[in-house]
Order: sequence, then structure tokens, then C-alpha cells
Amino acid sequence: MKKFMIFTILSLLFLGCAEESEKKSCEDLACKEWEVCDETTVSCKAKESNCSSDSDCSYGSCDSSEHICKLNMSAVSTLNIPAGTYANEIIYNDNSLYIVNSGDNSIQKIDLTDGATNHNPFISYLEGSNPYYTTISDGKIYTANLMGNSFSVTDLVNPVDVITVFNGEDNNTLISPEGVAVTENYIYITNDTNRYSLDGDGFVSVFDKNSLEFVTKINTTQKNPQYIFSISEKIYVVNSGKGSFNNDYTLFTPQTESGVDIIDSKTNQIIKNVPFLKGGSPLSGAINNYSISTDNSKIYFGSGSASEVYSFDLNSEEFTDNTLTISQSADTNALINVFEKDGVMFAINFNTDTVYLFQNSTLFASATLRDGEFLEGAQDFAYDNINNQLYILFGISSKIRKIDLNTL
Repeated sequence: MKKFMIFTILSLLFLGCAEESEKKSCEDLACKEWEVCDETTVSCKAKESNCSSDSDCSYGSCDSSEHICKLNMSAVSTLNIPAGTYANEIIYNDNSLYIVNSGDNSIQKIDLTDGATNHNPFISYLEGSNPYYTTISDGKIYTANLMGNSFSVTDLVNPVDVITVFNGEDNNTLISPEGVAVTENYIYITNDTNRYSLDGDGFVSVFDKNSLEFVTKINTTQKNPQYIFSISEKIYVVNSGKGSFNNDYTLFTPQTESGVDIIDSKTNQIIKNVPFLKGGSPLSGAINNYSISTDNSKIYFGSGSASEVYSFDLNSEEFTDNTLTISQSADTNALINVFEKDGVMFAINFNTDTVYLFQNSTLFASATLRDGEFLEGAQDFAYDNINNQLYILFGISSKIRKIDLNTL
């Protein structure tokens, strides 16, 4: 009996060893060029930048011959309502699009409730005001007037009621105002004392939200503060630094350091500055636009002078090493606008009108969005989170394109 038990145990051990020896490893697999071995399942699967079936594509479908995700261009349409002159910004709010037409000194409203209905001008500003960036808060729209040295507050229900606050008597409270952010108590405006000279400094002017009275001025750490926005109780100021454009104003070269100032909205003091540094020197790509991630963990910045997207971690309040490179070609380096949704990054190049889609830092699809050969100037994104529609504003052609993310 004991001999039988010993024989049985030895047999089982032998079989176990045999089964173990027959287990496959990734070295045993011959994955195709567009595949990679999954160590867990020991099986071939499509690389992140490639695909084997439509299920591998976050958007679009898998091209069976090239094994890359391609977008469904039928999901892209052009609104039959054009934007105005020098359209600079597009915002989605309450089933409407608001477009800042800097050249027309107006804000245009496109009501999307029962088909696109145009209201232009929806808000009119003084001639030469050059409205630039806006924000909507508590039923009002706040607008920085770049050339008017002023900002305006307008009730969205009664848009003819425009309240404009001009530069103070000492002429140093509003100078070339560009960006605007609003909190429960304050209005923050970014300013540049001389936006065309390396000698000018930047500052943020703070106004009381209720009385519209000037409260204080906060000098920024770097020059040329442009974008400003609030998250929780902190204000983030994007200082793009000074620089120069080439002859056709399509390429921007930074000449001074850039960075982000973080302001405590309770004390209105800068509590931290995070410089844009790359290899110990000022970043080659000045910031052009930003997008807050859908999980509120990061801020993504599109470059204004390089084909790159930068990532800023909101927990550590530092830039990460995760830089997305869109193109190495010098002739495409300019004005990258960004939008992020559920881990998928949309980056669109102003100069080429091409949108690039990234997932897990990997480029997986791209498409050029223009009707002909001429530059249309992809300027800004707006996202309709109710209907899952992405709108793109083209500042040169004044076109507005919609991407249906449900079918893309």
C-alpha cells in the first residue's frame, strides 16, 4: 500500500513538472510587428498605438491593413452659422455656445436648444475694446478687454446691461488685460505693463465681485501673465514669458522664463511659483492654452511655440515628465490647443488644423480638419458634456466644427 502511495505521489509530481515545463512565456510567442506580448496572459495583443480590432480604439475604428485607429470623419460637421471677425474663444454653457469675437468687439451666442440659432452680437462692447478672454459665473459673463484697458460684467438674461470697469486714476490697475477668473468674492484679471517689450512686468488686479471696486495688485513672478483660472480655493496664473514672433506671426520664440503662479484666494498672496523648466533652462514652448483633466488631477498645457503638450500635477503642484510630442517638424510648431476627456487627449495645431488623439501618452489617431489647402486657424475647444459633443473654433476662417464623440 505504501509503495502504491509513493508511486502515486511521484507520478503527480512528475506530471506537475511536465505541465510546468509546458507553460509558455513571452519568449515563446512570435508576436506580429504591431503587437506586444501581455506578460500576464502570455498572449499577443495590439500595441497601445496600434489595434487589432475596433475594441482597441478609444475613438474611431481599426484599419485592418495598417492596424491603426482611424477616425470616423462622418462624425465631424460644420455649423451653418459662422463666427465673427478674429474669433478668439468659444465657451459652452447651458446648451449654448458663446464666442468672443475680438475684431467685432462682441460676444456671439449660438443657442443649440432647437437647432443652432444665431445671436450676433449678443453682447456689444465699445469700439476698439478687443474683448479677449471670458469666464461665466452665476449667470454673468466676465470679459477682459485687451485694448480697452478694462473689463466688463454682463448679465446673460439681460445682455444689453453691460457694466465696464476702466483703468484707475493712477493708470496702473488695468493694463492690457487678457485673462479673467472669478471666485465667490473676487474677480482676478491678468495684466501686462508692456506686452510688446521685454522691460514690461506682469500683474494680477483683484476686484471685489459685488462692488467691482479695486482691491489689490499682485505682481507675477514671470512676465506676460495670460491665462488665469480657479480650482477650489486657489488661483492659477499662467505666465507665458516675453518673446517674439517670426515674420508671418505663426512661430513664437520665448525669450524670458515662463511659469505658473499659485495664489491663495483667501489672502490674495502668491504661495508658490512653478517655473517651466526643461533641462535647467526656460522651456522652449511658451504656453498657448490649458485644459483641466476630467478627474481634476492634472492641468494640460498646449505649447505656443513647440509641437508639445505639458502635464501639471495638481496634487504635487509640479510639472510632470510626461511631455507629449506631436511633431518633430519645425514647420508645424505653433499654437497647440488641448482638451482632455476620460484619459484621451485631443491636441490641435493652429497652423495645420490637424487634431491628434493621445491615450496613455501614445498617439493613436489624427485627422486634418479643413476644407481646402488654406489655413483656417484652429483656435479653441468647447465641450458639451450633456450631449458629448466637442466644438472647435477656427479663428481665421470663422468656422465652427462639431465632433460627435458618440460616433467618432
